[in-house]
Order: sequence, then C-alpha cells, then structure tokens
Amino acid sequence: MITYLAPEGKIVRQGERIVEFDDSSLLSSRAEAVRTLDEAKLSILKKKADLEAQRCDLLNSLAQAEADLKIAELYGKISKELLPANTYQKYQLDLEKAKLALQKAKEQLDNFEKSYDSQMQLVELNRSQAEINLKKIDNDMALLKVDAPQDGILIYGDNWANNRKIQVGDNVFRGMEVASLPDLTSMQVVGYVYDTEYSLIPR
Repeated sequence: MITYLAPEGKIVRQGERIVEFDDSSLLSSRAEAVRTLDEAKLSILKKKADLEAQRCDLLNSLAQAEADLKIAELYGKISKELLPANTYQKYQLDLEKAKLALQKAKEQLDNFEKSYDSQMQLVELNRSQAEINLKKIDNDMALLKVDAPQDGILIYGDNWANNRKIQVGDNVFRGMEVASLPDLTSMQVVGYVYDTEYSLIPR
C-alpha cells in the first residue's frame, strides 16, 4: 500500500523522496530480528563466561593433581625397609593413582583448549545468521522508500483497477506504474492539428 506520494507535477531533485510504501509488516519482523540478534549476542557472552569458568575448574584440577603427585612422590620415595609391606604398597599405589590423575587432568584441559574455538564458533554462527536476517529486512524496508533517480517532474501512474490516477492508500500490483519522472533534457510532444491548419505551423 502507498503511504506517501510527492505532489504530482512537482519538480523534484535527484535523491528526493517521491514514494513510500507501507512497511508495517516488516517493522514487526525487524523487531523480532533485533531481539534474536540481541539474544545471540548474549548467548556469546554467556558461552564465553561458561567456558572461562570451565577453564578455571580444569586449571584448578590440574594444579590439585600436580600437588597430589608431589605428595605421593614424597611418600613413594620412602624406603621399603622403613615401612610395613602393606603401607609401602599403599604408597606406591597412591603414586600410580596420582600420576594417572595428573595425566587425566592434562588431557581434559588439552581437549578443552582444542574444542574452545569450535564451541565459540557455533554460537557466533547464530549471531552471524541473525545479523544477515536483520540486514535483509533493513534492505527490504529501504526498497519501500523510493527516491528520485534524477531531476524531473513527478507524474502519477494510472490506477487501472479504479480507472483513475494513483493516490495514497492504493494497493499496487506487480507491473503497475506508480509514478514516472520524464527526462526533461529530451522531451517530445505529440500533437494533432487539422490539415487545414498546416500552414499555421512554424517551420
């Protein structure tokens, strides 16, 4: 639907607004697109915070595993002759467990670091898609506002559905001419005269 038309017969300059179409349906879509984009941005911040918290936990686990190994190594170095057999075996078992725990902590941290970028890219992909959707809507809305491509006199098109000139409030269809801007630098006038008046036409 047409919501604005510059006055017919007005001399307009290039870039001046001449026609606007109803964009109310796109406004609601744009609001939803903006909300989706904001949510995507918040998701990125939340994901980053969650991953940083996870990294801190893994680093703490690694530090704890390293500390436990040092303690286990101290007990594991005690001579076998100085301890009861079962105590010595327990210290050796604790040492092996501490080594395995440290290895596991390192692997978990390494796997986390390797997957960090891919996890962030996943949520950033949602933001990129939301930005594309918003840009498309903005482009569609821009197409509903028509500026004069050149200087000229604005001439309304014919509303053949109602047998009159186009006006604000009309719904237009594909192929219907809303308005035109004749090129004032090259105009041709078609006129009709009676053959008895040919002699009056300047040559």
